[in-house]
Amino acid sequence: MITSCIPGRVRLRHPRLRDADESGRLCALLRVTDGILDVTANPRTGSLLVRYDTAVVDEDDLARAAARCTDYLTVSGYGQTSGKQEGHGVRKRRGLDRRETARLAKRGMMVTLGATLLLGLAGREKAHVAAGTLFTLCNAYHIYAYRRQLLR
Repeated sequence: MITSCIPGRVRLRHPRLRDADESGRLCALLRVTDGILDVTANPRTGSLLVRYDTAVVDEDDLARAAARCTDYLTVSGYGQTSGKQEGHGVRKRRGLDRRETARLAKRGMMVTLGATLLLGLAGREKAHVAAGTLFTLCNAYHIYAYRRQLLR
C-alpha cells in the first residue's frame, strides 16, 4: 500500500515487509525496473522507500508497480516452508494499537464530559457522578499514554 508519494519518491508499507528476507527479495525485484533509482527497505517499520526518475516513470506505472508489490507480498511465501517457523519476522496484530486506544480515550473524554455537563444541569446526581468517573478514567489513560510528551 502506498502511504506517501511525492514526485521522485514513494513509500510502501505492508506487514510482510517486516520480514527482512521478504523485503530484500522485493527490493531486488524493484531495483531491476527501468526508472527506479534506489530502493531502501526498513524491516523495523515494514516499509520500502522507492526513489524513481520522474522522466521515466509516471504515476500510472508507479500505481501498477505498487499493485504488483502488494500482490507479491500477499501471495508469496504462503504454503511454502523455508526452514523458518511460519510467521517468523511478521508481527501479528492483536487487539487495538496505541493510536486507536488514544483515539478512543479522546472520544470517551468528549462524550463523558458532555454527558457530565448535561446530567449535572438535569439534576441527575448519580448519573452525573458516574459520567464524571468515566471521564476521569479516560483522562487518566490519556495522560498515561502521552506522559512522555507532557513531561518534557
